[in-house]
Amino acid sequence: MVGRLLEADDATVEFRVDPSYRRMRPRPVLGQWFEDDRREVQRGERPGDAPSFFANLIPEGDLRLHVVERLGIALDDDLGFLCAVGQDLPGALTIELESGQPALRSEPAVPTAASEVESGLRFSLAGVQLKFSLVRGSDRFFMPGRGQRGAWIAKISYEQYPDLAANEWVTMEWARRLGFEVPATELRPLSELVGVPHDAEGDSLVFLIERYDRTSDGRRIHQEDFQQIVGRRPARKYDDITYDALTRLAMAIVGPHVFEEMIRRLAFLAASGNDDAHTKNWSVLYPDGLRAQLTPLYDQVFTAQWPQFDRTLALKLDGTKHFAELDVRHFRELARRVGGDPEQAASIAIETVTAAAAAWVELRDHPHVTVGYRAALRRHWTKVPLLRPRADAI
Repeated sequence: MVGRLLEADDATVEFRVDPSYRRMRPRPVLGQWFEDDRREVQRGERPGDAPSFFANLIPEGDLRLHVVERLGIALDDDLGFLCAVGQDLPGALTIELESGQPALRSEPAVPTAASEVESGLRFSLAGVQLKFSLVRGSDRFFMPGRGQRGAWIAKISYEQYPDLAANEWVTMEWARRLGFEVPATELRPLSELVGVPHDAEGDSLVFLIERYDRTSDGRRIHQEDFQQIVGRRPARKYDDITYDALTRLAMAIVGPHVFEEMIRRLAFLAASGNDDAHTKNWSVLYPDGLRAQLTPLYDQVFTAQWPQFDRTLALKLDGTKHFAELDVRHFRELARRVGGDPEQAASIAIETVTAAAAAWVELRDHPHVTVGYRAALRRHWTKVPLLRPRADAI
């Protein structure tokens, strides 16, 4: 046990670190925030809010609405949500009731079968997209039964973003062909997902990704995202850090050697037109419980395919958020700011973009690459200074 989450009569939620955990040497890392902040008690910002580390374990947006209406949890009841999904959180952390049942502040708005409540809805991944935890069978995917935990995540597309599932599969496959570490992924029709409570058409495509925080024998591997690391609420994932600072943090936590990988990932972010790579889409794993390493790539989407997304980066890179301004000089300056080699950063960025163009030539005629993706990517490369010299290959 690392500590206790408690809710006071005024709905203030606090986390009390267990003294025995604090005395452990060595001790498994709960989160970098707790390693740096030695307070024994940490509280949420407002009544109902869990401390930021735990708040970042809770889904947002449509996914949160979908779960709370079925499990009978008030939208502002962080602790109630954590109690409901605490056995299947990201990483190795679990949250268990010491006794009794949680006093939920709401009732289910949608009648839900007990088997559904006890299965794939009782898991949590941060983000706004509708997701389900699934078990893979011989030819289909299933909602977990009682006592089971899914090792795959199914991501259901938004109506307002046509072809989102295919877009994410293509972008992740592109990254894989560039040599990035990417979990196993699949693209399946919704009809091949058994028991998923969703009313989309059966031939709608669903993006599936294998969880990198679970092993084949069910062991949990701890992780945390960078919004947890900096100790901020999830709502501030776009405005509290820059890619320069994120790179510096990764070098401090993982080691200086991660500099090259961070530059490669940032260059691919530019190449793939991803304007949603906020701090919750960057994470570290603790395979041995102690030492951090970057997680495989996840949530890589070519957001520039849809005109409703603006053409800005999620975070600033060397002072700019505009794709239309991004050039190799920004990578040089980022390197200077974090203590890396500017010319090495420039070389890595150019090599990554060149390799991305070559990999795209091999991928662009794949059946999962839609006409919209292909045309929008070509436009994107002609508008970004870093990419423009190689845009003819796209």
